[in-house]
Amino acid sequence: ATKPIPVVNPGQEVDLDVDLKAPATAGTFRSYWRIVTNNNVLVPVVNGYQGRAFYVEVKVQAVPTNTTVSQLILNPVESESGTVYEPAAGQGIPQTILAGDTASNHLARGYMSFNIAPLLGKTIQNASLALGGCSQQNDPFGGLAGIWVGEVQYTLPLKQSDYSIGGTGIQLLNSIPGPIDVKSLLQTRITEGKNRFQIRLHPAGPSDADGQADYLTCNAGSVTLTVSYFP
Repeated sequence: ATKPIPVVNPGQEVDLDVDLKAPATAGTFRSYWRIVTNNNVLVPVVNGYQGRAFYVEVKVQAVPTNTTVSQLILNPVESESGTVYEPAAGQGIPQTILAGDTASNHLARGYMSFNIAPLLGKTIQNASLALGGCSQQNDPFGGLAGIWVGEVQYTLPLKQSDYSIGGTGIQLLNSIPGPIDVKSLLQTRITEGKNRFQIRLHPAGPSDADGQADYLTCNAGSVTLTVSYFP
């Protein structure tokens, strides 16, 4: 009902915070406030409501009655996914998704692109990335300090310069993992109106220079993005 205001000098500003609980019914509600002195003298509010008050407006939305959840399982778009080797390797971009190092001790980063156009405008309940169908060659986890799973955004087609684009780390892998939660990142891209959600796998450290290939490898059919959403 009341909130004390600390001493405020001329020209000084002060922040006030008040906890308000939204009503249980849908609609637009206003909470009106006035400022009074310690002697209960009303202080005018310039440009305020009727020159003597201000208000906080709360808009309460009705709880959706449709709680049906749909599910969509996506694989990477094969033609938009692949491997980018460090420039010194002098290799092309195969569609196999590979992250690690080669027998010539060059690093490789794997990229996968999911078509999320069917999810635009939807609210995501759960989203998980499954790499359980991938396989490993030798020791990409110990020898290369692990494999990072991260989200990136690259323009199509995948090209050499995408090797060094920035990204957002999601999880550092020390073995082939179970499902990885990507709900927050996916919802962000959907809210932005993006029609692609893209993931990169890359070694956390430099090549172990042991002269043998150490990598995690996947293909479009071995990776799934499972999404539960409200239609």
